[in-house]
Amino acid sequence: MESLNLMEGIKFNDSHPIARPIHVDKNGRVLQFALKPGQVLKEHSSASSPVYLLVLKGEGVLKAAVTLKQPPERALSLYIL
Repeated sequence: MESLNLMEGIKFNDSHPIARPIHVDKNGRVLQFALKPGQVLKEHSSASSPVYLLVLKGEGVLKAAVTLKQPPERALSLYIL
């Protein structure tokens, strides 16, 4: 199993968030997002793709809606360390 330090090599952009693929395969992908204060991400609109968030550093606002088409436990998981 590969391991990596997610706090190393983070790149930021003054005008837009950066999304770096960490892992990609046929079952899904893991992305590392780097945002500066005031930057926002577009709405995640793929109903068949669950979203799991792990905030490594910082704070922000998460706007989320739970759809009734899938069980609530699959709609959104948020972990703040």
